[in-house]
Amino acid sequence: MIYRSLILPYLTYGICVWGHASKFLLNKLLILKKRVLRLIYFTPRNKHAIPLFIKSTILPVTLIYFETIANLMHHISHGSAPSPLRALFLKSNEVHRYNTRSAAKGNFFQKDAKLEIQKCSYSRLGTLVWNNIAPALLGTRQT
Repeated sequence: MIYRSLILPYLTYGICVWGHASKFLLNKLLILKKRVLRLIYFTPRNKHAIPLFIKSTILPVTLIYFETIANLMHHISHGSAPSPLRALFLKSNEVHRYNTRSAAKGNFFQKDAKLEIQKCSYSRLGTLVWNNIAPALLGTRQT
């Protein structure tokens, strides 16, 4: 309860924007999370933190980022997200006039990206995450 009320709100605020930062920057947050978990559970600082993550059901920063993206993409796919955010994403059947496998599955259109910063953008990662987990959520198989 201490973690979820005092620390988690600071980590999740704006995570869609900064969650895919460099590993160097995210590693600093991971070290701080480990320190907080060790303080909460009164364990020595040289003990492994993985059992503490499991015991407390706390996710590392990168998994919090992907969870937030998946939740937001769920809202976008069901139309409950704000319209400016929904405008960033197109369904595959809205892009092509002909039937494709991606359109038949109801996937979002994956935009091409040449630059590394484009590959790490939210609009691209959101479609990747949602297109990979949506079949499992809907109970259909992905071939």
